Amino acid sequence: VFQFCRILGKYIGYVLIGLMLIFPYKYQGIKAILLFLLLLSPFFQRKETIVVSKKLLIWGYVYVFSNLFSICYGVFLSNPAPYVYVLIYCLWPLIFVYLTLLISKSYFYSLISCMRYCLFVILIMGIFAFLMFNLTLMKEGEILGYDATIRPGFPFIAISGGAVTSVIFLYFFFFSLFLVTRKLVKLDWINITLGVFYIFFTSRRVIFLNFFLAFFFVFLLIRFLNQNKRTELITVYKKKVGFMFFILSIIVVFSLFYGLVDFEAIGDFLDNTIGNDNNDPRIAQFESLIAGWVEKPLLGNGTGVNASVIRSDIPGTYELSYIAMLFERGIIGMLIFVTQYLILMFWSIQGLKKSIVECRYVLSLIVAVNLFMIANATNPYLGAFDHIWFLFLPIVIINLSKDNKNENLCLNKSL
Repeated sequence: VFQFCRILGKYIGYVLIGLMLIFPYKYQGIKAILLFLLLLSPFFQRKETIVVSKKLLIWGYVYVFSNLFSICYGVFLSNPAPYVYVLIYCLWPLIFVYLTLLISKSYFYSLISCMRYCLFVILIMGIFAFLMFNLTLMKEGEILGYDATIRPGFPFIAISGGAVTSVIFLYFFFFSLFLVTRKLVKLDWINITLGVFYIFFTSRRVIFLNFFLAFFFVFLLIRFLNQNKRTELITVYKKKVGFMFFILSIIVVFSLFYGLVDFEAIGDFLDNTIGNDNNDPRIAQFESLIAGWVEKPLLGNGTGVNASVIRSDIPGTYELSYIAMLFERGIIGMLIFVTQYLILMFWSIQGLKKSIVECRYVLSLIVAVNLFMIANATNPYLGAFDHIWFLFLPIVIINLSKDNKNENLCLNKSL
């Protein structure tokens, strides 16, 4: 019975993560049931004591209570909808911190395999949807969870949907792994190749930017490794980068020779970034949020209230996430969030040397989380149950640190 409950709990986790990654914002009732069963499953298993880092518990408490303060402050100011944010600010972070603290090394590796297959499914579905939109010239409607999107300057009908956000994290996790791994499984090669087309089909400039940032972050993090590992990974990294630029050069030369791609049009599209278009709603949003923050610079305006420009049916929700956070929480709240994030990254970088998880997975996770947080600047990904858990994944590698063997706080169940 105990063995059955243990296996069942693991597979519940796989199914839940698969639904969150492949079908964001859908089947929320099923996800809630699976989450409830996942939270219950450890209590029906045989006791297995694992060490839990007290510093991570404190980090989680500070994260939740800072969010709770902003909600209470919004209630004090009589804001329209502070209670709407209770789940995403308090309950989901508590649950995800708790679950990440229960994840063992073996289960973490199995989750990576689960995410690998999920990425493949997402890429196939997205590419199929793109082909259907463009072959049928269908500009409205939904195919496999994707919507057709017309973007100025982009020569095709692009795809958009919640799964694109999942790809921002998943693809760059495996792309970073590709850059530092000598031998990859076949599915990783397939995902890396398909992902290039998928990302182009989304026409999302912030994801294009992440490609270049991924090279930089991987190179930077290799420097924090021990000498032997650093030498090994930098050698693999240089070979992979050289191979990619060689392939890219062939593609560019071939495309120029046969005139297959209008590089001028693509250049104009990439140049059309925020700030070049005076009609971009984010400009008015930015000015409105800054003006609202100036009125209450220290503590902000509290949770659940709009600035002068309204961007959502939910008060306080804006695409410019970090500017909205400044408007909502002021300098003090913003500093708390930034400090907590920097501390989490500092502990994660320490995990490159101290975690019992293989360093290439630690490095890839750090890169993926940072690129996800960069993309979050122009879209409120942290405001969704299906995406916020990416932020808490570094807790796994930090908790599985060799330093934790000297800590006294323990949990009695593990996944």
